[in-house]
This record gives sequence, structure tokens and C-alpha cells, in this order.
Amino acid sequence: MKLTKETTAEEVNEFILTKFLHQRQEQEDFTFLTRTNDKVGSRRLSNGWWFHGNHNYVFTSLFKLSGHNSMSRSIGFMVGDIDRQIRVPKAELLVMWPGEPDEAKIQCYKRIVSEIEGFEEPQPDRFSKRYDPAWTLEQALDYFLSKDHPRIKAILSDEGFAQEAFVSETEMEQYLSGVAQFREDEAFSKTSHHQNLRKLIRTMDDEVAVNAFFDSGAAVLNQLDLEFNSPKLYAAIRGGKERMHITVGGRYILMLERKGDKLMFGFHVANRLPELEKKYGKKLILDKGKHAAWYKGQASALNPVDFEQGMMQLAKKESKATASQYRTIYGHLHNQWIIDACTNPEIRAEFVEKKSPNTPRIWRIAAGANQQFWSMWSSEEMVGIGWDVGDLSDCRSKELIGSKLKERYGYDSEPT
Repeated sequence: MKLTKETTAEEVNEFILTKFLHQRQEQEDFTFLTRTNDKVGSRRLSNGWWFHGNHNYVFTSLFKLSGHNSMSRSIGFMVGDIDRQIRVPKAELLVMWPGEPDEAKIQCYKRIVSEIEGFEEPQPDRFSKRYDPAWTLEQALDYFLSKDHPRIKAILSDEGFAQEAFVSETEMEQYLSGVAQFREDEAFSKTSHHQNLRKLIRTMDDEVAVNAFFDSGAAVLNQLDLEFNSPKLYAAIRGGKERMHITVGGRYILMLERKGDKLMFGFHVANRLPELEKKYGKKLILDKGKHAAWYKGQASALNPVDFEQGMMQLAKKESKATASQYRTIYGHLHNQWIIDACTNPEIRAEFVEKKSPNTPRIWRIAAGANQQFWSMWSSEEMVGIGWDVGDLSDCRSKELIGSKLKERYGYDSEPT
């Protein structure tokens, strides 16, 4: 996209968002911030302004640190001078901290603008690095994403601001959900949902359980006289991306979720199943409601096939509803890929990686910022993990290490 005097803020917003979504497909830990809702009297999201700004500029931030008096984030990629009609818009990288009271953050910002070449200081505590005016917007973004962004991220991490600055996957999902409500391009939701499902399945890391979930979903759906894109169906990833489920009408039918280091199945059936309660004993958890029974247990201990008939009976009853109440209220969260993976083997193959039992597990390592520890690791034949949690020699289990991580970083969920 070439920046011209006729370029609009809507075009810049759309181009950058599309570029960032593509970057997320290529780089799974790539995150950024968007607007999440329209304030009263404002129609910015409705107008396609996905990022901070107005008619004259678009400011996109990939880090959460506040810019204080600047009323924005402290670090961001900006396209300014839009719709001025007298000059061509310019792309630049901004680092600004007017009024920042934290001396440690000030030193971190100063390190960024000193170690990355090209910054100028047009105003006190406001630094700008302007990209080549002859570049297209795509060229400027490519340089920012491949050169400047990784260096900024490494410095923030090295200075101890990773937890405060980096956008988590849960936050990323919330940002994208907010945009998805207003974005007309259906490909946006499909791309985001595809990536979310792929990441969840990788996190679950259990090909057998995931395939069993999809097989049972297919067994139930094939018995229903419904189109697979019917509004009576609702499938989603919830709970901080740790759970996927299928709903028919107003009822959850099938669920697979991660609880700590365990995978759990959940089955909603029309009536209690005494024979299965006897078969599984304490391995099966029952929650009896007025109109149905909810069974839950570890995926490694349960066979979903045993529960399919009960799920089918409940699903047929619920399919008489006009539409799923969840689909109506949370339509932007509906993940059609889950339904398609149940019924289409080719689509399922995009998510479930076939692994041989002898396939080696590979860890990718980074020897600190700018590879600063590489010579030490090489000479001492060692690697390290950058967890600032002290001595772990007394931790004899994953659970004890997880407890230390939760205590140090304030995690709400179980570390993985």
C-alpha cells in the first residue's frame, strides 16, 4: 500500500490489522492492542478505526506500557499526517514517556532509543524514528516487525518489564473479539478462530483425546437433521483458551478442557446412565440437573463412545429450538472450525498433528537478549531458562515449579 495524500485512516487501519493478523499466523506469540469497544457517542470501531487515532493518524501499539501524559501507550508504530491533503502521510516508530515517574522505565526507554538507530527527539521525552518516505506502508511495517520490534521486545524483557508490557494470549483474544463484532470481513474471524483452535490443540498435546472429541462430535452431529452452519449450533473456545465445547440449542453437549496438567471430558446427556456410573466408579463425576445430567472425568479414563447415545438424545431435543442462545449472544466467538473438524477429515488434519511415538520433541532456545549468553552456554555445555524464581533445585515435580511461577508472576491459571 503506497501512502498518498488521498490515503484514509480507514484504509491504514485495515491494512495494518490485516498485516498483523498475517504476522500472527507466521509467529504464534505475536500480539498487539486494538480498541475493544466504542465509547458512548463514539463510532470509531464502527468506522473501522481498529487502533488508537482519528482521521489524521493511526497509532498501533504492541506493548501495554502507558505513555502517561501523552494519553497513549509509550511505544508504537504510527502513520501520521493522514488526510491532510498538503503532504504525504509518514510512517514512524514512537517512544514517549512525558511525566513517567518510574525511573527504571525511563532508563529502559532511553536504552531503546539509544540502541536502535535513527531516533530523533522533536520534543522532551518524545522520540521518533521516521521510516524511509519512499517506502510503501508494507515495507515500513516489514522493517518494523522484522528489525525494530524484536529488539524492543528483547530490551523490555531484559529490563524486567515482560510481565507488565507484553500482551497475553487471553488479552489478545479479548481485543480481537471486540474488533470482530464490527469488522465486516468474514475472513477476519475465520483466521483468528483457526489460529486459536490450532493453538489450543497444541496446548492439549493429546492426539487421542482430541480425535475422540471430534469423533464424538461427528457422531452426534450426523444424527441431527441440521446444516453444519445452522444457528442452532454453537462451538467455541472459552476459559482463557483452555476449553473447547459444542452446544446444540441451549445446552452444552460435549466439552474437552485442560485443568492443570490433566485433560477432562464433559458430556451432557438426557438422563442418568447408571451402567456407566457403575463401570467407571469414582472416575466419573456427576452433576445432576433438573432436565439433564452432566458427566465429567479425565480424558485418559473415559471412552466418549459410551456417552454418545445419551448426548444424541439431548441434542435432538435441543435442536428443536429456533437458534442457540449462545450463538445469538456470542456469535462473534462461534468457531465454525470446531464443527468442520468434526465432520471433515481434511479440515481436521489441519489441526491434529499426526505424531509417531518415536518422534523427538524439540525445544527452541534463545541465549538471552542479543544471544549474550551463547559463549558461556557453549563453553560450559549448558542451556538455561529465563525464569526469575530463584533456586529450583529443591523442586522435585512440575507442580512445585508451577507453584513458584504462580507466586513469582501472579498467574491465575496453571503454568504450562
